[in-house]
Amino acid sequence: MPEGEGAPRQGAQRVHARLVVLPGLDATGTQHGAFTAAMQRHGIDTTVIAHPARLRGLVLSTTFARSPWYAWRRLQSLLYWAPVRTLPMGALSWLLLGRWSSAALREALRAALPRVQADVLRTRAVAALGVDVGACAAALRIPALCLHAVDDRLLPSRCQRHLSALLPAQDTVWLEGPHLLLQARPDAAAEAIATFVATVS
Repeated sequence: MPEGEGAPRQGAQRVHARLVVLPGLDATGTQHGAFTAAMQRHGIDTTVIAHPARLRGLVLSTTFARSPWYAWRRLQSLLYWAPVRTLPMGALSWLLLGRWSSAALREALRAALPRVQADVLRTRAVAALGVDVGACAAALRIPALCLHAVDDRLLPSRCQRHLSALLPAQDTVWLEGPHLLLQARPDAAAEAIATFVATVS
């Protein structure tokens, strides 16, 4: 008797993993119930991220619209060979955490980085070197909150001011903190975001 669609395959391997699905077509994510259940029978938890029916606001934290290293974009190909695993924790801590560095934050950073494949780190570095989405930012028509870190050692303040200036409807909050602002100043960042959410809800 042939196996039905609702039954697990005999001998199917149980995999402890999580699948994230970005739905196409109507983007509601409401048509994936059967597929999600089928994946669960294989031991794979599935999360469907649906585009909200009405996106009311956008929060941008310590980011940019145009790369601060854009003039160096012709060197992007060299980054594919960069030894991304060799930067010492002391340098990373200085760059990303600054005077907010603590044993707990350094340990969290140390634990997180090995979970990201080296090729992914290189690809992100390549993309960051050449990105310029100024036109897209200027076309944004929903309220935006820009969280900027006063003591960001990775992003120059001019890049953060440039992003704020591009957005038609935005609120800018400068917080004392490093590039990893949400990690180092969670309470201050949460307060700013909660205030923003209240204004757009």
